[in-house]
Amino acid sequence: MFNLHTFTEQCRQSSNQAFENFKVILRLLEDKSSRREARLFLTELINFIQERFSGVNEAAIESFHFTFLSIDISNNKDQSELISLLHFPSTFTPEEWSYTFFEGLSRYNAAEFQNKTLVELGCGNGWITIAMAKKFAPRKVFGLDINPRAIICSKINLYLNVLDGQADDVKDKLNEENLIDKIEFYESDLLGYFINKQSFYFDVIFGCIPQVLHPENFVVNEIINENQIDDFLYSYSNYCAKQGYVEDLFGLGLIAKALEQGIDLIKPGGKLIFNIGGRPGKKILERLFERRGVDIKKIWQRKVIQASDTEITPMINIEEQSPNRFEFYMDLNSNEPISAKTAKYYVHAGGQIFHSLTVYECTLQNLDSIRNIFSLLKDVDYQDALHGLDLCFKDKSTAEEKINFLSALTRKLNNTSFFPYGKTKGETIFRKRIAQYLNSYYHTNFTHQHLLITPNSRSLISNIVNVYSASLILADTDHAKILRKYESKNLILLEVPQSSTLLEELITKLKPQLVIFSFNELQSKSIECFKSLISVCEKEGTRLFVNISAYLELSSFPQNNGILNYLSENNLPNHVAIICGLVKNQVYSDLEVCFLLTQNESMIETLANSGELTYSRTPMFLQFYYSELLFDLLKFQMVSVRKSQKPAGLFKESADFEDKFVRVRNNVLESFDHPCIQTNALPITKTTIRLDYGENELVSPKSLNTSIFESFIRQNIADEEIDALPEISTLLKSRFGINPSNESKIHFGTGVAPLFSALVQTCMEQHGTLVFPQGAYGYFYATARYFNAPIKIISTSDNNQFKILPSELSQVIKDTTNCWIFLNFPLVNPTGAKYETSEIEAILNVPGISNATIIMDTVFSGLEFEKSAEPYQLDKLFDNGKIKYVVLGGISKEFAGGGLRFGYSVTENGLISDGINKYLNNRPHFTMLYACKKIYELLNKQDSLLLSRLEEQRCTLKSRADRLSKTLTESGWKILPTQGGLFMIASPVDYFDKIIEISNSSGKFIYTLNGSNIHEALFHATGLLINNDIWSGIKGYCRFVLSVNVCDFEKALLALREFYALVS
Repeated sequence: MFNLHTFTEQCRQSSNQAFENFKVILRLLEDKSSRREARLFLTELINFIQERFSGVNEAAIESFHFTFLSIDISNNKDQSELISLLHFPSTFTPEEWSYTFFEGLSRYNAAEFQNKTLVELGCGNGWITIAMAKKFAPRKVFGLDINPRAIICSKINLYLNVLDGQADDVKDKLNEENLIDKIEFYESDLLGYFINKQSFYFDVIFGCIPQVLHPENFVVNEIINENQIDDFLYSYSNYCAKQGYVEDLFGLGLIAKALEQGIDLIKPGGKLIFNIGGRPGKKILERLFERRGVDIKKIWQRKVIQASDTEITPMINIEEQSPNRFEFYMDLNSNEPISAKTAKYYVHAGGQIFHSLTVYECTLQNLDSIRNIFSLLKDVDYQDALHGLDLCFKDKSTAEEKINFLSALTRKLNNTSFFPYGKTKGETIFRKRIAQYLNSYYHTNFTHQHLLITPNSRSLISNIVNVYSASLILADTDHAKILRKYESKNLILLEVPQSSTLLEELITKLKPQLVIFSFNELQSKSIECFKSLISVCEKEGTRLFVNISAYLELSSFPQNNGILNYLSENNLPNHVAIICGLVKNQVYSDLEVCFLLTQNESMIETLANSGELTYSRTPMFLQFYYSELLFDLLKFQMVSVRKSQKPAGLFKESADFEDKFVRVRNNVLESFDHPCIQTNALPITKTTIRLDYGENELVSPKSLNTSIFESFIRQNIADEEIDALPEISTLLKSRFGINPSNESKIHFGTGVAPLFSALVQTCMEQHGTLVFPQGAYGYFYATARYFNAPIKIISTSDNNQFKILPSELSQVIKDTTNCWIFLNFPLVNPTGAKYETSEIEAILNVPGISNATIIMDTVFSGLEFEKSAEPYQLDKLFDNGKIKYVVLGGISKEFAGGGLRFGYSVTENGLISDGINKYLNNRPHFTMLYACKKIYELLNKQDSLLLSRLEEQRCTLKSRADRLSKTLTESGWKILPTQGGLFMIASPVDYFDKIIEISNSSGKFIYTLNGSNIHEALFHATGLLINNDIWSGIKGYCRFVLSVNVCDFEKALLALREFYALVS
């Protein structure tokens, strides 16, 4: 054991030597066999210092590089309770900050801490950790500090206070348990020691954390060790480094980091308690917590003297660059703050300044959800989303709604490799939840089969008018505004009052084929009003569509609704359907999705097919948001224990019904005969190998996920942040040499489909004819038929990879007035052929081309296997605006984002733009505009991670094209080499006219094989589904999709060989 004189003389040599001496003492204290003797030596050492220096700590530090302190933690003037403390020059001296913090902690009842697990961040010499153990009898309390010498100091202080001067055990005040078993100290950067430890959670996390940025901006990850000089280690008690948070600007980055670590390690119902200097101001401090979904409560506050060594100039610089002002005070009793700049001048003039010090309690009502959100935000690629995180709402229920959704979105993004189109009728789980909500809250008995999901009520109502061959429609004022554009010499639209009584009289007198109506508020509560209107419409042969959007709010306390009350006791007749747009949410303004409710199965099929050809799909995240909202309203209900009703029926339209009520237009029915619709008639199952489904199932770029999450996590997104025109203009210039001017008009749609639908209607309004190359995209051809647009086909041939030849185009232009020419560019869909610069130049120089309109669909751009030898310069070819054009594009193919539904059109022609604006019913929500603007910005900036992912995708597609070509060639098919895209085509030359007989669970099938039926034979024989030649529009050539998941692709290769062996 040390001799006192020898020990102190060695300590006098240097701070390092003193520290090494105390490390030896600590080892002796930790060894039970030498603990008593070591503790007695510390008593002797304390007496020596106190006798020699009479409490002057600075002198002891200067002489021996250590000292001893004592702090009274009793909060009682009449009865002191001292704790003894060793102190090093490298550790922070207890002062007003820590005293104020302990006062705040002492305001709690003992039950808040008793028998709980606590941890202190930035424990310094450990005095508060030890005091908490003595005073509140926790089960365990941990002290953590980044300063290794502080931890050595704390551990020695532990033995100074858990063993008395005679080396006997000291017990806590409440439980009479040995303190030595309750306290542990560890070197740790905040909670880093416990992160990733198995199932380690705390009841209370508390800390007084530095919040002054180091004037030299030292690096946060600089390695700290016990051999560094005292001043450097001391600075870690007083200053913090930048942590990569927006709060770094105000010195709060370290607190933000501690809070986020604490979210991971706090128990449900636990508390985080922080001691925070008020210089940044109340708003800044509280926003630090509230934007992360944390509820805060002020526990205690004092004003303290501003340390004289704190540099104020950086705070002045921040004030000059932002609207925020720091808060200093001129005396202890002042309530009026002064700015940092004023404070500096005041100090220079001899004044003294103060700042507030506040103890905040933080709790998390939605801990699991917030923890889940932060599990994603930890990823460095989500840094922008973390900076934009905003969970602060005045209404707590609104905050809870957003938190729950973001948590669900986190799970969704973690489990999504790409963004699938989904089902035309809407996601099954969403439809089921709507039905469950109606059944639970309004006592109906619907199933998901009674529901059709659409992007909004406008698109649904427009499709209703386009589908049925009505000559007279009655609509109330709001619906008439939507439908006015469809008026013509063959269709009369009459506006009616919002009174069902007056409407019934009009129906009786005028006998309209369609009525689209919303009850006024009073009548919406009446069952009899709805019942009477149904009866009148049935008598007069009128289809009735009632919109209840204004009267349905998803809530656990929904308002009375006469229509839904009627449905709890009655079937919905086939001539009646309910329209409901879900728009009432407080989190994301204008986030709408719509559903149609009917028991008319024929109507659902008709309007679903109509949706396939007009808007394609409802955006997945519109459905997902409301689906999660419904889940929260249903998850607690004991559905299974209640008597289940028999599900409502589904009824097809009979011949008698069709004779009485208006029918579907003939052109619409003809469009539904197209294979893009009819493919759905085959008995497709989960085991079907689908090389017919034209979406990109390869992995989406991660940056798309991060942009989507950021768009939903933020609030108050500015208009310029959702204006994607600059990014899309840059993209068009770099890829195609198109320079959109100030005259350029951009329109955004939920995918390319609604934009093309608007173009078809604009073409018809301008008396144009749509011109498709043979083999153009099947859906668009069917869409043109759906609207009954005039169509011409340009002949193409395999000699030119089914690309447009100038000679063929020239003849069509010569024979046709006002051509609207559809052109897949630079890649042809579905052949995968690519237009070279010289080829597109020849097309755009065809005589008379200036009298035509070019619809250029670039959605497959970016999927070329090889770059063009010469760059495209389309601006020159468009003759600086003399050729009318529209460029279509989107994210569905290149970014595997079909389900997100984002497309755009760019044109410089005012009439075309006006037409799109008139007929476009589906525009993306601002969240999707924000996300897509960001992804295009990254693309234009040549972001290395994004470009790497896209290059990997191209390589995968090319490799698959090569492998599929080899298999097809060896299996009797003639392939057309592809140069890019997601598809390729091939002709089954060895199969033509061969007879095959197939038997399976669906029945017995006999085929004489040709390009139109080989897809069915292949499907029934092997489970592989492809597109036939009617779908491709090219006689004898079928389409194969390359961008399926790897498992299906491998199965497809085997199926092709299996089928070849079967036929051979």
